[in-house]
Amino acid sequence: MIAYDDLYSIELFNRKQRAWWRRNGDDAATLLSAARRDHDSLLARAKAFDEELMSDMTKVGGERYARLAALAYRQTLAAHKLTADFDGTPMFFPKENFSNGCISTVDVIYPSSPFPLLFNPKLMRAQLEPVMQYAAMGRWKWPFAPHDLGTYPLANGQVYGGGERTDTGDIEAIEQAKPQDATTNPSLITAAAQMPQYQSIVDNTLLNARKQSGDSASVSLLRKTSVSARASAAPSLHIAEKLNGPGRSSRRKRASRVISAK
Repeated sequence: MIAYDDLYSIELFNRKQRAWWRRNGDDAATLLSAARRDHDSLLARAKAFDEELMSDMTKVGGERYARLAALAYRQTLAAHKLTADFDGTPMFFPKENFSNGCISTVDVIYPSSPFPLLFNPKLMRAQLEPVMQYAAMGRWKWPFAPHDLGTYPLANGQVYGGGERTDTGDIEAIEQAKPQDATTNPSLITAAAQMPQYQSIVDNTLLNARKQSGDSASVSLLRKTSVSARASAAPSLHIAEKLNGPGRSSRRKRASRVISAK
């Protein structure tokens, strides 16, 4: 077996963060042993998840849409690092790959937000937590949201100027989908779709998606959208609407176990 290891993964405000799998003291030898022991069962679970997800996507938008959704799934999870803070709080850091390598960039978190909101809200909170901590510090003197937290893997603060006003809107848009009860870890989009206070948001998003691409979200919708959550929010909301019925929660519940309770 071949594996990559790092003693510390991220530095957050000068606090060295260990990878999430190391939070209980495991080392690389333990990781390799667990990987060998659990290989077959994990592979079977992954295959079952893939088959169910692709089946759902095909029912929603057809085979081409399902293949596009699979690519979006992979891209959304790419270039992230999951760590544990000093108190065990999960922290989830994205990295910009085609610019200056910023870490926890708000306009990267925003368009990917429907994924954790649907599959695992804990990951959404883990992405926002470092940004919110930074914004609450006295060193952040601007009246709008930070753009990023530094240059990966050092999340010690921006290395240039202030933030960008558009990022404030990104944060506010994500906050609108915040769960009322975080302990149950439901699909936020499905839960929000049932709450009167979020009904107008859901209706407007679905209406906009259908105006641009017809009743089923497709490639044409993604081509028409800029760097914003519309690229993934509208299709995800459309999926949630289609799948929000009896017996359709097993996939989301299984996916929510990506981060287990300590």
